[in-house]
Amino acid sequence: MKELKVPIDILFENCKKAVNKEIKKECREEALKILELCDEKDSQEFLRYSKKLDRSNLCCLVLDFAKKKLVDEGKMEQKEGDYFKDPYIWLDDESNNKEE
Repeated sequence: MKELKVPIDILFENCKKAVNKEIKKECREEALKILELCDEKDSQEFLRYSKKLDRSNLCCLVLDFAKKKLVDEGKMEQKEGDYFKDPYIWLDDESNNKEE
């Protein structure tokens, strides 16, 4: 297994700063919970995308995928009204397939 580049507490602190910068205020608590529970790879990916163009959308997508993994592992549950959801639902959404 690859050794941590930065201590986990510093990684989480950097994630908190990125959440405050990139994630809407009403979504931040859930985003922090996801980042607290997810693996190091997802946290690092979130940080990496927080530094890219169109970063808010990419950061949210990373959080959607991380939350799906946590829900599948039983570490979190998906509740109605949650901001971060299974990203695959958008693929099955009939409204995405409308002819314009």
